[in-house]
Amino acid sequence: MTEADLCGHVTLASAHMLFAELGHVGESVVFQSRSGPLKVRRSTIGYGMGFPSDHPEANRDNKSTLADALGVEVKEVLRV
Repeated sequence: MTEADLCGHVTLASAHMLFAELGHVGESVVFQSRSGPLKVRRSTIGYGMGFPSDHPEANRDNKSTLADALGVEVKEVLRV
């Protein structure tokens, strides 16, 4: 078993437990993940979480395989 890069539902549930059940008094908590730090903020209407952003890059290795599978010309394949 390995850690998931990001599991938003579990992160929000964990933040809820810290705030609502364990009495964390700050307005935010930060969790460390393989995707980097995940900050959860609370407000009067609920919780908010920022997600890390990965920039797409060209993936030329799979271009011909994808074109064959789809039966179309593939102009570009990107991955994050």
